[in-house]
Amino acid sequence: MIELVKSESSPAYGGESLDKTVEQKEVGNSFGWAIERLKEGKRVKRIGWNGKNMWLCLIPAFFDVHAADKFREAGVDESFVCDPYIAMKTAQGSIQPGWLASQADMLSNDWIEAYHI
Repeated sequence: MIELVKSESSPAYGGESLDKTVEQKEVGNSFGWAIERLKEGKRVKRIGWNGKNMWLCLIPAFFDVHAADKFREAGVDESFVCDPYIAMKTAQGSIQPGWLASQADMLSNDWIEAYHI
């Protein structure tokens, strides 16, 4: 990936050149790559995440799930279908269902498989 960045010699710093082109090393993969790995049943994570042992997985759809006590308390008393969703293992060790990607997550190229979890 090639990225344009301001250099110290740019006009903003009193220099002569407009921009300096630098090559950014690829250390991982795109968000699209990560989605494909999730669909294959693999776990993925970002190198750029600060939390330890954080990763994502795709939870498949649940069919003919009978309402548990908590669902009954909420007024769901029949069978239902739970659609697939992406879940995150958080730095605190819990599983967060329904993870949503940020702009930074979608545009980053530091996605890798999460091994040895």
